[in-house]
Amino acid sequence: MDLQSQEDPTQVESVNPVLLDSLIETRKRSNEEASKNIEKAQARQKKNYDHRHDASCDIKVGDTVAIKNSKRIHRMGYKMKPLWIGKYIVVDSLGKGRLKFQNADTGKKLANTYHASKVKLRQKYAKGPDERISEEETAAEIKSSPKCQTPA
Repeated sequence: MDLQSQEDPTQVESVNPVLLDSLIETRKRSNEEASKNIEKAQARQKKNYDHRHDASCDIKVGDTVAIKNSKRIHRMGYKMKPLWIGKYIVVDSLGKGRLKFQNADTGKKLANTYHASKVKLRQKYAKGPDERISEEETAAEIKSSPKCQTPA
């Protein structure tokens, strides 16, 4: 029983050279277009990545900040909770955008570290829990805050 095909593999049909040239040219154009699209997509992805991971913020030790409430994102019933929580003072900068905090009211240090992209500078605060900051003050605060500290 012979498992090989009946056709001779060394025998090649003659192909129209004009058709072959046009196929090769089409393939080259397709590859060049794909390469351009890949470079364009990679440039866009790099720009977005760099924008999200910008740790060169103007947050210094001693600044008063609020921390993004990340519990709010995935928990049921947390939609009505505030997006930014607390009144914290930056105690230490650990590098690569990591910061340590202390509660401004109680003076207790937080055990966790937070990235600078999850923190927002706060210049004005209400005096007590029942007092609120006016909308004009909040809008002015948001406009004056650096790029990486505005909520995404």
